This record gives sequence, C-alpha cells and structure tokens, in this order.
Amino acid sequence: MAERYIIIIVKKIKNYIKEYLEGNGSSEKVIITFTRSQIYDFLVYRDSEEYFKPLEPYVNALKADYKKSLEKLEIRIQGKRQKEGPWFHIAPNYKVKTLKKIIGIFHISHKEYFTLDFTKVPNTEFYNYIKIFVSIIPNIVLRLYELGNSNNDNIQLKIPLDLMWVFRHRDTLVIHYRNATSSKIIREIVNQECEKVKIKLARNQIRVESSFDFSDKIQEDSFSHSLIISEIIAKEIVRNAKKFKNLNNEAFASYIEKKILELNKKSIEDMHKVFIQ
Repeated sequence: MAERYIIIIVKKIKNYIKEYLEGNGSSEKVIITFTRSQIYDFLVYRDSEEYFKPLEPYVNALKADYKKSLEKLEIRIQGKRQKEGPWFHIAPNYKVKTLKKIIGIFHISHKEYFTLDFTKVPNTEFYNYIKIFVSIIPNIVLRLYELGNSNNDNIQLKIPLDLMWVFRHRDTLVIHYRNATSSKIIREIVNQECEKVKIKLARNQIRVESSFDFSDKIQEDSFSHSLIISEIIAKEIVRNAKKFKNLNNEAFASYIEKKILELNKKSIEDMHKVFIQ
C-alpha cells in the first residue's frame, strides 16, 4: 500500500529538523522556508509526484491535444487572456476598477476553488472528462463577466495550462474576485454549469472552497491562503523543533492536518493577527 502523502512530507520535515538541531549550519529562517514549502505542497497537490509517475505516458500522449483545446477555448472567450507558469488566466472584467479591502499593510482579495472529482471516472474516460470541463469554461466566463459588471467586481479565473497539473493539483479552476458578496453566486454559476454536463466536483476538507489572499501594498509581495497557513504552521513547528522531532510520524501528521482545519475556519481578520505575529 502506498504511503500517505502527508507521511512522506512529515519524514522530510523531521529529517530537516534533526539536521537543524544538530547544528548543520542552517538558520531558523531556512528551516522555516523548507517546512513551509512541504506543507504548502500538501495543501495544493492531490498526492506526491511519485504517485503520478504512472500517468506520465498517458499525459504525454494527450498533452498536444489538450494544448489545442485551450487554443480553441482562447478564441471563444472574451476579456484579457494570459498564459503564465502552469496557469491559463482569463480576466473578463479586467477594465472594472474595484475598491480594495485593506487590513494593515495588506490588500485583500477573495477566491473560490473547484476541483474535478476523478474518483468515479474510468481511467479510459479521464481525458474526455477534462475536455468536457474545458468546453463549459466559455459559459462560466460569460456569466462571471455579467456578474462582475452588475456588482462592479473585477473577477478573474484560471485553469491549468499543463495537463498533468489537472491531475496532480487540487485546483482545476480558481476564481479571484474582490467583492465578498460574489462568493455564493460564483459557486452557483460553476456548480450549475458542471451539473448540465454531469461533471462532478470534489470536496476536500484540507483545501477550503472559499478563501482569500493577502497582497503587501508596500512591497508588492503576495501571500496566498495556502502560503499563509503553511507559514503559520512552519513557524510553530520549527520554534518547537525539539518537541516535534520526537513525535512519531502519525502524531506529527495528525498535528498538521488538525492545524490546517483549525486555520481554515479563521476569518480574514483573525488570520491576519496570527500571520503577522
């Protein structure tokens, strides 16, 4: 039986902590950065990279076709489009200037996560399932454009540019917006369009459906919800390194999972207080 992804991550963190406590020269900051990156990976990826290795031949055979489907999509949609990193960004309301909510030194933006559920999809149907999802994006874009114009919200969305990203990343569709009242309507729009074509969306407690980002208005640094959670947990682990070094793997994993669920429930204001400590 394959090792749980969280256990793989815990082992890596414990090895780093052990070296840190033995005085290998790494600073507290370096260890926090490494620990944060591991927890962040757990939050955003469905499983370890090794878990998806068997899919590589399948993905390689289809990635050119997936690229063509995105090119066709680009022709069908309105607004500003940008391909950056592993994401295809679409901004239907890019001309709308929305007032930004500010807490401390941070601008706040909201976002909704959507994840394709492959659990009941036969292996031979994976790609057709993805193509059906891509085919409904123009309808979603149009409805988000109408919503953004009606409530003065600069709504933006992104989908994976890379086919392997669709399988490995928890987020198949991410929608960014400024007006907090848009949340319920955005989820209704996506759910309705998915239901029309019998696309199932997954629910995952570790990854919240609705979240927010902090953007430093002075230094222009950006902190995603997952990065904020990862930073908070990493600092607590490293600053109590001796305690966590002696935890067994299951107890360590349980701590991380429980802490994530606890932080997921915090409001923007409460999360800000913890983050700046």
